[in-house]
Amino acid sequence: MPGISGFVSGVGPLANAGEMMQRIEIVHALPNIEWVTRSVQSDQAVIANMLTGLWTNTLDQPATDPAQTSLLFLEGQLFNWDEIRRAVNEPWAQTPCQQLLALFLERGPQFVSLLKGEFNLVIYQPAANRLLIFNDPLASKPFYYLAQPQGLLFGSEKKAILALADPLPELDPVGLIQLVVYRHHVGGRTLHKNVACLPPATYLEYSDRETRLTRYAYLRFHPRTPGKRHEPLVEEWADLLLNSTRRRLEHTGRLLLSLSGGLDSRAVACALSQTRPPQMARTLGDPNAEEVQSARAIAQALGFNHHLETPGAVPLSVTLPQIVWRTDGAIPFTHGATVANHAHLKKHADFMAGGWMGDASSGTHLSSFMLLPYTRDQFVNKAHHWYMQYQKSALHLLFRQEFLDQQMPELSNVFAGSFQPMADEENWQAFELWDMRERQTRMTFCAGPVDSHLFELFRPFLDPDYLNFTLSLPPYMRYGQAMYQAMIYHLGPKIRHVPNANTGYLLKGTLRGNFFNHLKARKEIIEGRLLEKFAPQRVKDTTRAHMSGLGGEIRQDSALRHMLDSFIHSDFFDPAIFNKPQIAAMLDQHYQGVSDYAYPISMLATLAVGLPNFVYKRPYQYPAEAVAHV
Repeated sequence: MPGISGFVSGVGPLANAGEMMQRIEIVHALPNIEWVTRSVQSDQAVIANMLTGLWTNTLDQPATDPAQTSLLFLEGQLFNWDEIRRAVNEPWAQTPCQQLLALFLERGPQFVSLLKGEFNLVIYQPAANRLLIFNDPLASKPFYYLAQPQGLLFGSEKKAILALADPLPELDPVGLIQLVVYRHHVGGRTLHKNVACLPPATYLEYSDRETRLTRYAYLRFHPRTPGKRHEPLVEEWADLLLNSTRRRLEHTGRLLLSLSGGLDSRAVACALSQTRPPQMARTLGDPNAEEVQSARAIAQALGFNHHLETPGAVPLSVTLPQIVWRTDGAIPFTHGATVANHAHLKKHADFMAGGWMGDASSGTHLSSFMLLPYTRDQFVNKAHHWYMQYQKSALHLLFRQEFLDQQMPELSNVFAGSFQPMADEENWQAFELWDMRERQTRMTFCAGPVDSHLFELFRPFLDPDYLNFTLSLPPYMRYGQAMYQAMIYHLGPKIRHVPNANTGYLLKGTLRGNFFNHLKARKEIIEGRLLEKFAPQRVKDTTRAHMSGLGGEIRQDSALRHMLDSFIHSDFFDPAIFNKPQIAAMLDQHYQGVSDYAYPISMLATLAVGLPNFVYKRPYQYPAEAVAHV
């Protein structure tokens, strides 16, 4: 997949630079996919950048200065090139990447504070054997590194690090548990010991065999003084989303919108309808589902061509290895469903838009308990319990109790430590910032590599001006996404008749109206859970429709069952970690239709591919079953 990878020696000249470069290129490659490759080999470093070529204004790399003191590689895109150009005083800096390098040479590492975009930047200075790696304030493109005695390994994907690491890093038990119970990693952890993810708004410097991390920016809430009228704020919010959309359209080509019937992609759809409509909107789901019906109505009202993708059209056993290979096993494979339709989608688009990050910036996960006067320790414990409650049962279905007893204290410690960067914030603010730093970075953004070999992603909610505004809204405007829904109501008059598929209610133009809708929706959820617990025979068939659908796909896929059985009987299945008898019973009960274990089975499937390919053996090249179908 596209991205930057490399190695900088800490022990002198490289004896096998060519072989290392070859390994990097092979492990990134996928058949039938053409790359734009930019690379450099020096006495003590190999660096390669695999590019889709879709961002045509940033192909001038590696950029270098006239004296060739520094080399710059860029993954991603910036959206304030005019500001960068005006800030540079060097006549030799004519291309975008040269201008970035000139800005660095003039101002030093803090130049990154001037950049607005979604990026990873790597700068290497051969004479000093000094490497710097920068990411954007949200770490929208995950980046990994591993410091070993012989040097620093780094990459946009872990597989490039693992292809070169000597020795191969061991499994991190806490990272394994995090993936199952959170659906993502926390605190920089991965499935591998010592392979870490670069935190948001950070630059890494490697020189003299030392690795140093420096945080260059801080997300901060700055609530404004409440006013009597909310309409101007609603209008300002809508304008910011429109401006962010326009900036990102400047260098894009054919655009596809992933459209649901909820709020986030609906907001993007409204913004695109006023700027440049996408070639097509696509929705994944059952034709009769409320979300699909709402998405179809939105697309029709806004004049978008609509394409429906039906779950199960491609067996899970086919998409499983493709998704896990592309994501290094960093997320549940069910989060990468677009891979099944890449061949069709590529005929219509090169850029893929969606609602990524919208929920985190609008107050979706602001819960009432977060506004209570807990101490920070009490709050973190409460938040941890709240966050892991829905998937906690999966831990006890998959893992031995002795293994969990040994690792759970460290799991809690890492979770608590991940709140340290927000130590000065109020509890509710700390969780929302945590949501942006941890959940988005490690779950939502880690799903990007599923599509990144064919598409570039279009994400207007990541715009710093937009985000700065959302961080100024007090909790009563954020709770239940009341102000956010009013903003979408203002932005999209053509779709006011389409209900929010998550609640079934129409959006309102006022905070009060949306707040009452939220309360009614919460009441229905609580009543549904009580019915499910005390009178399951009265629960409607639509309850847990998504997981029931996934459960049905699993039951119909005998090849997936064979893959799971092969894994639990293989040498890659560690009986000191996994509970083999319990897993076997779980699979029997699910495939017989006695119970629905869709989530733990989907996680087991992710590990069944991820552990053999990335933990217990070295990933030298793509497995045949992971080949892209385009």
